[in-house]
Amino acid sequence: MNLHTLFDKPLIQLTTQRYDKVYTTNPAPPTFYQLTSIDLDFNEAIREEFNLNPADSTAIYNVDPAALKEFTEDYYKDSGKDIHHTITEQDFLHAAASNVRGFVNVGETTKIDAFPNKEVESE
Repeated sequence: MNLHTLFDKPLIQLTTQRYDKVYTTNPAPPTFYQLTSIDLDFNEAIREEFNLNPADSTAIYNVDPAALKEFTEDYYKDSGKDIHHTITEQDFLHAAASNVRGFVNVGETTKIDAFPNKEVESE
């Protein structure tokens, strides 16, 4: 049995490139906080880019989140090219991920309307 769930495969793909392709229906993308804690190369790149003290584990929380998001998405752009998300537009996790600090968009996303011909939004 594969110990990796559907939910962590995008994260594994970003950090190890283990899979040829990753298909997921999980609308909750990784965060730059997660990636910093598990990808040592990315952690170092963040610390260098934003001149963070390596001894201060909370320094990342003082960096502009928009700048961190942009840096993270650029850093993982190539690693995420084989990740394909299919999500519903109305999923509450999609809404949360769109509005909560730290989440990054990597890979390709296809949104489907779970309630066609009805006015239902996740906002």
